[in-house]
Amino acid sequence: MSKASLMNNINIIRLLQRATDSLRLAEEESNRPSGDTVSYCICHHSKQALADLLMSFLLMNGVDASGTGRLEDLRKMCSAIDKNFEGLEFEGMECHPTKIENEEHYCLEIARVEECLKIANRAKDMVWLAYRKKEKNYSN
Repeated sequence: MSKASLMNNINIIRLLQRATDSLRLAEEESNRPSGDTVSYCICHHSKQALADLLMSFLLMNGVDASGTGRLEDLRKMCSAIDKNFEGLEFEGMECHPTKIENEEHYCLEIARVEECLKIANRAKDMVWLAYRKKEKNYSN
C-alpha cells in the first residue's frame, strides 16, 4: 500500500470514528428523559455525523470534498458514485440542511431532531456497507 493510500485510509477511519462519536452523543442525548433533552445537541451531532459520513464515503472513492460546506452538495456527490444515496432524503431535516456548521439553523422540537438522527443513522448504514465492500476488495 502506498503512503498516499495509507494516509487516505487513515483519514477515512478518522472521519468514520468522528461520525460514530457524534452519533453516539446524539443518541445519548435522545435517550435522556424528555425534560432533560437538549434538542440542539441532537441536531448538531446528527448533522456533523452526516457530514463526516458522506465525506468519508467520498474519500473512499477518491473524491476530496473537504471544501464542501453543504450537506446536499455532499449527498449529490455521493449519488454520482452510488445511486443509493439518491434515496437519502433530507426533507425531514426541517432546520434546512444548507450548511454543515451553521449555528443559525437548528430545531428545538424533539420530533424534528429525531428525524435528523434517523437520517444520519441511515447514512451510517450505507457508508459502512460501502466501507466493508471496499475493505473486502483490498484483502482479495
